[in-house]
Amino acid sequence: MTMKKLILLLGVLVASAACYAQNPIISGQYSADPTARVFGDRLCLYPSHDIKAIDENDSNAWFRMEDYHVFMAAGDLNNWSDMGVAFSDKDVPWVKQGSYSMWAPDCIERDGKYYFFFPAQPGGERRGFNIGVAENNRPFGRFTPREEPIKGVFGIDPCVLQDDNGKMYLYWGGGGLVGAELNDSMTSIIGKPVRFDVTLPKGFKEGPFAFKHNGKYYLTFPWVKEKTEKLAYAMSDSPLGPFEFKGVIMDETPGCWTNHHSIVEYHGQWYLFYHTNAYSPKFDKNRSACVDSLFFNPDGTIQKVIATRRGVGITNARQHVQIDRYSAASDDIKTEYLNTKDYFEGWKTVFSHRGSWVRYNRVDFGNTPLRAVRTYAKVAKKATLILKANDEVLAKIIIKPSKDWTEVITPIKASPVGVVDLTVESATDAEVEVDWLTFSSDANPSRALFKETFTADPAPLVHDGTLYLYTGHDVASTHATNYVMADWQVFSTRDMKHWKRHGVCLSPQTFAPWGGGDAYAAQCVERNGKFYWYVAMGHNADAESKGGMCIGVAVADSPTGPFRDAIGKALITNEMTTDKPHSWDDIDPSVFVDDDGQAYMVWGNGSCKIVPLKENMIELAGEIKVLDIPRFIEGPWIYKRNGLYYLVYAGVGTKPEMIEYCTTTDIKSGKWEYRGIIDGNSTNCFTTHPGIADFKGKSWFFTHDGTLPSGGNYRRSVIVDEMHYNPDGTIRKIER
Repeated sequence: MTMKKLILLLGVLVASAACYAQNPIISGQYSADPTARVFGDRLCLYPSHDIKAIDENDSNAWFRMEDYHVFMAAGDLNNWSDMGVAFSDKDVPWVKQGSYSMWAPDCIERDGKYYFFFPAQPGGERRGFNIGVAENNRPFGRFTPREEPIKGVFGIDPCVLQDDNGKMYLYWGGGGLVGAELNDSMTSIIGKPVRFDVTLPKGFKEGPFAFKHNGKYYLTFPWVKEKTEKLAYAMSDSPLGPFEFKGVIMDETPGCWTNHHSIVEYHGQWYLFYHTNAYSPKFDKNRSACVDSLFFNPDGTIQKVIATRRGVGITNARQHVQIDRYSAASDDIKTEYLNTKDYFEGWKTVFSHRGSWVRYNRVDFGNTPLRAVRTYAKVAKKATLILKANDEVLAKIIIKPSKDWTEVITPIKASPVGVVDLTVESATDAEVEVDWLTFSSDANPSRALFKETFTADPAPLVHDGTLYLYTGHDVASTHATNYVMADWQVFSTRDMKHWKRHGVCLSPQTFAPWGGGDAYAAQCVERNGKFYWYVAMGHNADAESKGGMCIGVAVADSPTGPFRDAIGKALITNEMTTDKPHSWDDIDPSVFVDDDGQAYMVWGNGSCKIVPLKENMIELAGEIKVLDIPRFIEGPWIYKRNGLYYLVYAGVGTKPEMIEYCTTTDIKSGKWEYRGIIDGNSTNCFTTHPGIADFKGKSWFFTHDGTLPSGGNYRRSVIVDEMHYNPDGTIRKIER
């Protein structure tokens, strides 16, 4: 598959995203108390994780938090990826089990190691909250909690400031705002804690966040001046004060008693991260992270931040533009929840009458022309919307009456270039409801081969006059923050027009007990009358592997099975490849058998790996090597044609991914020549994944996009185009 976790690794965008550049920035789960940290070129987010209470009226069920997820942003903050669970209360020896007390955290880096600070209720006879530390060699993935909390610290909401001289200072709340210097091992504090709140205005305070800017120390905190928390701050010339109160950073959020925040500089801009209860309007203990830009005055004081719907970052025109998260709107615009039984489905924009308008800023059209706008809308009477880019009319969108949501595809007059501001205005008195709009390279309905289900990562196999297509199966909800892929499916055709669905032919359960999790990209090849299906999935922790992604092999006597585990263990585990630090670099296998009978497998995320296989196809015949492939991200596809070897893959493109390729005349040399881009960005989908086959006298190029109604990054659809070669063997770019 095209792995959807996002990581900026050595300057290369290695995967895709989870949520978009709108507030709230995380959907599909609650994400309170967001602490943002910048590590190199990565911006990581460490929120707490609210869990919905069974009975929202039971005060004992409030603030239920049992684990931590880490999120990572793309470089321009346009997308966020869920990097998974860092750890849970069950992993911490000293925490009272069942207390759901994993409250606001922080994470810092020191000497190449990452330290995750968190509060929790201790077990045994101890009362209140302690603050613990978990450790990792990277800013995401599984952290290992220490056996005991920090000595001498009792409270909540830890924040750590690392000063220019390397000294570390811990700040926390609970019974006032307190701070102290940490010892080098971060196991205890040095001296007595300093109380800061005694010199600050009265009103309940918690959640401190400290940082340094232009030689000044800032202590920021939620502050109850009246009945609800504002965000306020004080300044000092010393990390331990005294601090002078300066004012309010952000006013109260309507409907949410709490607020909790962090402030960071990223790529030259300062940002305020905070939370609201936007996805839980009736219960303010289920909160969601947001972000807006923050600015300083010349004297170092902070300008008040106004919470926005739009947030920050740039939205790709090929993704869903949720215009209900507008930058500005007329007074008569209404935004309403799509589904009050599941608020994570988001909002719709309601245009009340003629002249109603919304403006959505910072939409990136890139340099590749787009030809149509797709609008998901519903009207009772025929209606027209006027779409503009930087005040130039792009299209008149005519929507026909329907009781159901309808995708309306409208050609645009001319494709904008680069980043523009969009305006949508009603040109009729009829009420118009709009969920989203997106832009595509053509004005045709979705070209998905299979419209009854979401399919991804296509892998063709030609056998006995039939083309078999092996696909992943996306089953994620419309508001999911990561892939959910249940199984692998098979389709077949004898003429490229009529397709037969063979259904689910393999699942991770086939590889139990060692294999499991989601069913990522796979490819099936034939040899000696048997069919070998190479699949990527998760490895359960056991004696063979500590976990992470792996590659397994299933075998069958026919191209549609039944398939069985061919080895009884993984062919490739995460421990076998160590050139990349992340645990999902072993994905997306592609296999081919050369003319001399030697089989090769390539795979990878962040780096492209290759290994020869024995004739039995289930054992390695040599060492694993890492190829030097320019701009490689993931999803390799390897084959040979007219004596030339081709390695086609998802490359860095223009963010999101494009399909690029290299060739060589000697596969054993390990030297590949970069040849260029075959296919551009997928419509409404950050990822792309190639599959190539010659069939019925033509060459066919398979990939996926997100153009089915309700489709997107995690709900993809396989498409196909004819592919052409030049006389010298180079591949012409796909034109749609």
